[in-house]
Amino acid sequence: MQRSRQFHDFEDIEAHYQDRPSAWVTPKGDWGKGHVELLEIPSDAEIHDNIVAFWQPSQTLKSGQAFSFDYEVAFGSDRPDAEKEGKVIASASGRALGTENLREFVIDYQATDIPPDIKVEASASTGEITETMTTVIPQTGNLRVFVKFMPDDDALSELRVSLHSKQQQWGETWLYRWTQ
Repeated sequence: MQRSRQFHDFEDIEAHYQDRPSAWVTPKGDWGKGHVELLEIPSDAEIHDNIVAFWQPSQTLKSGQAFSFDYEVAFGSDRPDAEKEGKVIASASGRALGTENLREFVIDYQATDIPPDIKVEASASTGEITETMTTVIPQTGNLRVFVKFMPDDDALSELRVSLHSKQQQWGETWLYRWTQ
């Protein structure tokens, strides 16, 4: 979902990115194990829409074998279930206090009923997640997640944070491309 909906988010007077709809795909039935893959296709020009997402089954698809995936697509400017718990409403990052290389990310989730057993699952494509922590923001009741990340020598890392309760995902998955 594209959350940025103000002209000042893009400052583009030709493409009007702030007005473009998003598509929300809801799977129907059992698709089996797998994940959604987000892909940025390299482009040398701004005119190319180069971000795509697709379902990647865990089991390799075999040539000539039929597969059926049933789904519903909703178009608009927000999720069909926009009021659902765990919407990422803000994130920020900076150097962790008292360190040279350690980075800290702070992610705020909209919440009114946070499960008491909430667990953070954080990963990085390169480097290392060194610590995670959660707290409730007393003034709003929202959930704040802290993630500390130690980069290695690579120029970028794909960070991923998801929250879980009772073996089920709670809220949205936060994805971030960190670059040096």
